[in-house]
Amino acid sequence: RLVAVAPQASAQSGLVDLLTRQLDPPATVVIDSDPDLVLCYETEGLWVPYVAARLIGDRGDLVPIAARLHARSDVAWSSLAYAVAPEQVSCEVG
Repeated sequence: RLVAVAPQASAQSGLVDLLTRQLDPPATVVIDSDPDLVLCYETEGLWVPYVAARLIGDRGDLVPIAARLHARSDVAWSSLAYAVAPEQVSCEVG
């Protein structure tokens, strides 16, 4: 699912129409005062250590920092301490 945070200035432009009516499936659009357009795909069924390893690349020093960040409190998050380098992970989505 595509989530878009669109700048308030674009509310009257064709951007919101494009995101909500022209895409299949349509994007969920939130209007914000920030001037930047942010597009984010929500996914499921991905192995969190694999995704984390792909995001940080060869920056293993970021793992302890990421462990201090929290999001949803209703999810039992697993530790990223055992995450491996992206090239060492085989991930098949199917």
